[in-house]
Amino acid sequence: MQILELIPKADHLALITTLQLYLRFEEDYKHTTFLLESTPSLVSLDIEVLMDRPETIFPSIPLSGGPRRLKSLRLECFYFENGGTTLFNTVRFEDLEELQLFFCKAYGCLLLELTHSHLPLKLKSFCIDEQDTRAVQFDNNTNIFLGSLNSLERISLALDPDLGFTDIKIDWCALEAHASTLKYLRVECNVLDSLFPTESSITAFERLCKSADNLKQLAISGLRQYLTDKQLSMVHFLVYFA
Repeated sequence: MQILELIPKADHLALITTLQLYLRFEEDYKHTTFLLESTPSLVSLDIEVLMDRPETIFPSIPLSGGPRRLKSLRLECFYFENGGTTLFNTVRFEDLEELQLFFCKAYGCLLLELTHSHLPLKLKSFCIDEQDTRAVQFDNNTNIFLGSLNSLERISLALDPDLGFTDIKIDWCALEAHASTLKYLRVECNVLDSLFPTESSITAFERLCKSADNLKQLAISGLRQYLTDKQLSMVHFLVYFA
């Protein structure tokens, strides 16, 4: 069934605050702009597309009434070849509190644009999930973006590169910057040299553990193999080690 068959009347759309779109057919994509134009009250948007769909499904000009003041945005299988330029016509990122990117390609370009925009971002939750993808997209743009934020409460990075792929370098100093507000931290990566690429990475992790007084849950893959018992003993909150 195509999405057009399920669209309610315009006056009902205007009241919608949460919108989930599962776009599978070409006809679905054609009506995305109509749906976004018709839902000015949106606070949560979740869009799942077919694999590697370009960001051009978003309108090329700003929505009437301006970009939506979303609190939560979840995107799956997008390809940000243009750095998310059309997405800025749809989302007012200054109001966003939760950003989730699942199986997206070139999302580093989007995050770089957000970093360079110098917008006063209020993100509290940030999630990247690349598990089961063929080519990991995590790059230093993600580290820089994380370092540019403040007051994140939830960070989830699920990376699953080939064992021979070691270009990923997780910057623990960028994560450490959120120690005072962090409540949940998940970092999954099956390449240990990427998880802790340098000795300073372990040191930064140690400092995070000492100062993260609000942290309730920590999930780090490979941590038992990498840290000493003394270092592990610093983790005094609820912990899951993959």
